[in-house]
Amino acid sequence: AGNSVFFASQDGFLYGLYASTGELSWKTDTGAPITRAGPILAGNFAIAVNDRGVATAAATATGKKAWTYDAGRPVFVRPVVANGNLIIVSSDGVAHCLRAGDGFALWKSAGVRGTVASAPAYWNGKLYIAASDGTVAMISGADGRTLKQWDVGPGVSAGLAVAEGKVYAIDDAGAPHELVDA
Repeated sequence: AGNSVFFASQDGFLYGLYASTGELSWKTDTGAPITRAGPILAGNFAIAVNDRGVATAAATATGKKAWTYDAGRPVFVRPVVANGNLIIVSSDGVAHCLRAGDGFALWKSAGVRGTVASAPAYWNGKLYIAASDGTVAMISGADGRTLKQWDVGPGVSAGLAVAEGKVYAIDDAGAPHELVDA
């Protein structure tokens, strides 16, 4: 954002650096180590989710903590920003949609069964979540309703990809599975 660089650390802090010098501008305590999920930019906030599942939003200019949200479970994947909202997917497959500006919870969805170990994808108003057991869910970005589920076979910890308007789940063997009705 502008002249700054942001990163999160295992020491539990979210950092803002001056891009031109690399000097520390600010740091904000998130309360627990951050090893997998963050940061991501949304509006005027840098947001990181710590390993306990607590999201912390800090003002990009000052580092002042704006809000926190507790997902209630660990979060192993980076959140998604879509339409001014932040979507966090906890390790148990539950998706939490928050207004990025104030952390207000808009909806929570059952998501998928199984552990989520790959980042979700957002495309065309829909959230895609993949679980290590091979389940993939398509969820409405507007209200969190599950629209469709697939079982792609081997686990999907390798990830999801969007290309040319199509959504793919990449299974643990490296094979892509096109998700029809994406």
